[in-house]
Amino acid sequence: MLIALTAWQPGTRDAAVRPARVRMALQANAVDAADVPPPWKAKQTAAGHPYWYNTVTGMSTYKHPSLAPQLSRSGANRRGAQRHAAEAAAKEAARAEMQTRDAASAEVRLPVRPEASRFPGAERLPVPPLTPPVGWRMPDGTPRDRRSFRTGPPPSPSVPLRHPPHASPGAIARLAAAPASEAVPEPPAQAAWRAEVQRRQTRDAFARGVGGRADRPLLRSAEAEAWRADLQRRQTRDAFARGHMSLQPAGVAPEEAAQAAWRADVQRRKARNAATRARGRFPSDPRFPPAQAPPL
Repeated sequence: MLIALTAWQPGTRDAAVRPARVRMALQANAVDAADVPPPWKAKQTAAGHPYWYNTVTGMSTYKHPSLAPQLSRSGANRRGAQRHAAEAAAKEAARAEMQTRDAASAEVRLPVRPEASRFPGAERLPVPPLTPPVGWRMPDGTPRDRRSFRTGPPPSPSVPLRHPPHASPGAIARLAAAPASEAVPEPPAQAAWRAEVQRRQTRDAFARGVGGRADRPLLRSAEAEAWRADLQRRQTRDAFARGHMSLQPAGVAPEEAAQAAWRADVQRRKARNAATRARGRFPSDPRFPPAQAPPL
């Protein structure tokens, strides 16, 4: 019996390895295609072996329906097949009704005009060309030639320029003829931006605990806190002396504050664990009083 069970392989097409009972059942029971329940279809392989194919799940079985009790042609399975066919017909009718209803509602729905916009003033706005032609100028005479932007920044719309923004040959010649001792003055906006960058770099360096002098070593945590507090106090005093409070306190970066809090929490946990271990190791030591009275 064990040999017969092991010899039956569902996916095997060779009839020689099947038991004689299976071969006889395959030869004796020829199922007509009309007798197959609706989700299954009777098919035949190239070798001539019949099998059933499930059209719902896409699965196929090489077992003959006479060998599979759930697929046998008994009265219960016939009633189940009829119920399945009725449910499938009801689902199909419901799907057809939904499609008909969707089509009817789509016919009732009014089409939206493509030129209608959500914004009433959008139709009156002029549409500029994607690429302005060469030599095109604004109404105030500002040149918009793309080639004139290569040697200088684009002109500001608030301050219209009457001439191309790049340096003229005369200005280039005057700069080349100037002696090296005369430094070209920096534009005021660029100078202010550079000063602001240096001020922020200095503020961040102070906040990280690094002093302004090069000979000052890196500060430790306690010394850095004292240095930071002293710096904030001096800034507040100077701001009050000038009569305004525009200076922002030199703060710490959030990630550095989180790291410091995490290190403090680790140290606190280590101390608590050490005290707990010492209390358990030396219960009579007065330096480590027990957390609670020992149970009786």
